[in-house]
Amino acid sequence: MEGIDRSLAELVYRPGAGKHVAGSLLAFSKLRALWVYGADATLVAEVAELKRLEGLSLERMKTAEIAPLGGMQPLRSLALCDSSQAASLETIANLDALQVLEIHDMSGVNTLEWVKSLASLRTLAFEGSPARRATIDSLSPISGLSDLENLFITTLVVEDRSLEPVVALKKLRVMQSTNYFPSDEFKRLSEANPALKCSWTDTVKKYGSLEASPMGMAKAKLRTRH
Repeated sequence: MEGIDRSLAELVYRPGAGKHVAGSLLAFSKLRALWVYGADATLVAEVAELKRLEGLSLERMKTAEIAPLGGMQPLRSLALCDSSQAASLETIANLDALQVLEIHDMSGVNTLEWVKSLASLRTLAFEGSPARRATIDSLSPISGLSDLENLFITTLVVEDRSLEPVVALKKLRVMQSTNYFPSDEFKRLSEANPALKCSWTDTVKKYGSLEASPMGMAKAKLRTRH
């Protein structure tokens, strides 16, 4: 990493295979935001030593060992993306200053229980990918996130198909989701939170149900043909 200004506040780091020199990131002691691609366990541990970081994005991680992240108390924003190795996110339950949390295509993670303690969250994204949806049993762990304003669950299957935990989020202003939930769930959400911006609550308001919308009727016709 020769020739790079060590006083940078932001850095995008893409180490090539076997090219990361242990300890080299620690020279950037003033970093506030860091994006890292392809981190292994050694690099994750090194990142966790950057105690001034407020924003961190780890993509395509090559390790399930993310326990060191639990000590990064100053973090306000964290994104973990595109890794099938990590099966648990319990370690980030300690990051009670987090305001923005994005979890994308982490196929080994199948519960939101760990999110309960993150009471400062304003934005939460928990999604799979267009090719591989994420699956969890319930959204119930988010019901206590009383300051949540933005929720993104566009490629997520929720097995109990209930939006009741979202109804409890009185400050929620934006929700993006699939239409996997029943029409009655979107109707109840719309009645509880009329100011919410959500394409599916808007659809239910306009047509009475998802099934009565043009998209719903088109899908029904396709099913009858088969």
